[in-house]
Amino acid sequence: MAGPPARGAGFLNGRMRDARRAGLRGVGAGRLACAALSLACLGTAARIAPAARPGPATVLPPGMHLSDAGVAALPSGVRRLGADISWFLAVQHYGDRRLAGASGFSGLGALVEQALRLDPGLRPAALLGPLLLAEPPPLGAGEPERADAILAGWVQRHPGDFDAVLLRSLLHTWHLQDPETGATLLEAAGARDDAPPWIVALAARSLTGVGARAAARELWRVLLERADDERARSNARTHLLQLDALDRLDELASIARAYERRSGHPPGGWEDLVAAGLLPGPPVDPAGVPFALGRGGVPGIASESPLAGHPGR
Repeated sequence: MAGPPARGAGFLNGRMRDARRAGLRGVGAGRLACAALSLACLGTAARIAPAARPGPATVLPPGMHLSDAGVAALPSGVRRLGADISWFLAVQHYGDRRLAGASGFSGLGALVEQALRLDPGLRPAALLGPLLLAEPPPLGAGEPERADAILAGWVQRHPGDFDAVLLRSLLHTWHLQDPETGATLLEAAGARDDAPPWIVALAARSLTGVGARAAARELWRVLLERADDERARSNARTHLLQLDALDRLDELASIARAYERRSGHPPGGWEDLVAAGLLPGPPVDPAGVPFALGRGGVPGIASESPLAGHPGR
């Protein structure tokens, strides 16, 4: 996917750049020692100064609580290295919490923001970071407004990054349940002289008024087609399956209401609907996990399903 002339030009490319590795190999021992000493001194300063955010203090590494003046005073190489470390720790923090089955990501936003403070051109942090932040628990931190602020700042600095516009439109359409704003963002991007054909076509298929679910499905499909990062593709696939699950839940809710009208009471379990001939068997979601049937006969995605966690859940 095309992107602005910023670091990590591949879409959501989170790998260490070859140029960075080559650059570090070419740095003399004296400069490396100076950079290490700078980071060590900053770590000491961070331990003395109170953290601006008490929550992420247990997650951020030494040297990451820096004032704007402190960031500006750092040598550019140290800033870039610190940004890579902060972004690496953000991805590691997210992965560790997901593997542990935890639903809290209290330090994720601070790490993403710190990476971009140290290096405003770090594109993977600016694009993938908001995706992870915006997801509701247990998939992410459940902070869509914070994610939107990061993306908005990036688009302001890089107005020609149409992939970022797509992500911001998706965030408003799906996570913030505001498809009108999502469509407006696409239309504004599609009207630019340098707009690529794919976003012009997407903007022409006006998503205004079609509902958040239908609009989100279109946007997730485009992201799945364009993303060259497996984490982004996996995220898009999960959401497309979630949308299929939500469509199926609408059907199941209609069946449960039909049972209640016929029997005078809501179903106590899927077996009631099967016995009444309304279902061939207990229904499962697109991930193969049985749907839950809550009190009052309201169907839902089971908490143990990988599809659990979506706006409005």
